[in-house]
Amino acid sequence: MTDSPQQQIRKIWKNFWTRIWKLRQQGKNQRRLRSLIAKPSELSCTSCLELGGIGFLSRTLENPPKENIAQVKRVFRYISGTINVGIVYRKQKKGILECYSDADFGGCTKTGRSTSGIIIMFASGAISWKIQRQAMVAISTTEAEIVAANEAAKEIIWLKRLFQEIDRLDRAPILQVDNTAAMLAQNPEFHRWTKHIANKHFFIRERIAEGEFGIEQIPTEEQLADMMTKPILNTRLRILCNKIGLF
Repeated sequence: MTDSPQQQIRKIWKNFWTRIWKLRQQGKNQRRLRSLIAKPSELSCTSCLELGGIGFLSRTLENPPKENIAQVKRVFRYISGTINVGIVYRKQKKGILECYSDADFGGCTKTGRSTSGIIIMFASGAISWKIQRQAMVAISTTEAEIVAANEAAKEIIWLKRLFQEIDRLDRAPILQVDNTAAMLAQNPEFHRWTKHIANKHFFIRERIAEGEFGIEQIPTEEQLADMMTKPILNTRLRILCNKIGLF
């Protein structure tokens, strides 16, 4: 049995107002989420862990789901519970930059892009950190690691030049990675493994050859940037936080 013209008109109006109501609710959620995210990002003492959470939530500002509001509140609870926590620097005899880079593989489920994590330390404390979704889709873990290492290389070179005006470094910085693939960046013999990667991502190979910095492989347990790219257990998170001087 078909609906009468009056019933069809009622359904049309009902669907129209239902859609308007959903759009209004979506706008409210969007404005609320933006205002909530803006508050912790304005803090001058925001740590690398808080910035990672804020950056992740900022990806859905245009169309935020309701669960994002609860996730923002979790960031606030973390901040309120770590008000007395800060980075502690210690006097050391040698001026050395400790550099770490890591990447997940396809961590963003919506875009398939990987996330780069970088930590650079001096005087037993972190002085520079970065968590960023990569600008392109990596088709292998090799490519994701090399992209992250290239971002770390840019930061290392900038800090090295800055320290030349402030203090003397005792040796060239060493970029530490936990993946054999990133070591391929400095060795052109493994062309079969890296021929699909754009040449621009081998900026790191040129800088290593010039002696700007070195690169070495370390065990995953010693990779401090591991907490920047993926969720980890609370016990390991505390250990890594202590290692970057976060007490």
